[in-house]
Amino acid sequence: MAALVAWSTWAVGNTHGHAQRAKEAPLVQQIWAKFTANERLTAIGAALVILGAIVSGAGRGLVGAGSLGLLAAIAALVVLYLKYAPNTNITWPLPPGQILMALSAVVAIIALLNLIDLLGYISLLAQYGGATTVIGLAAYWIGAGLMGWSAYKEWTASKTAA
Repeated sequence: MAALVAWSTWAVGNTHGHAQRAKEAPLVQQIWAKFTANERLTAIGAALVILGAIVSGAGRGLVGAGSLGLLAAIAALVVLYLKYAPNTNITWPLPPGQILMALSAVVAIIALLNLIDLLGYISLLAQYGGATTVIGLAAYWIGAGLMGWSAYKEWTASKTAA
């Protein structure tokens, strides 16, 4: 009982978490507004890859090469965030467009290998209750394609601008 009272006292008096979340939302919107159209597509593709990996991982487990694609998608979002985050001065080893292109290529190769591996099993997965796995894999493949295409467009745009 004493633990419940202590927790409720802490929860009522703790407004710092809410204030912190209220500050973070405009920051994310400000960074999103700075993205180019191709960077937005890359971020959307990375979010689809993450969502697809989580949904399909619920049925199959997040193991193997799919987890490498998941980590590359998260890394792409981190690169995009750090590129436009306030108060960050990063000396990039390569232009961010090339880093995003490499990460997107990793995700696309992993998605292609995953597709080839599961091509014969998709009908079985859908038939025996693996519909969420199929939906998750479809989101993963669509997101990987979107990431690859938009990162390629951003990379070619940065090459012509230089």
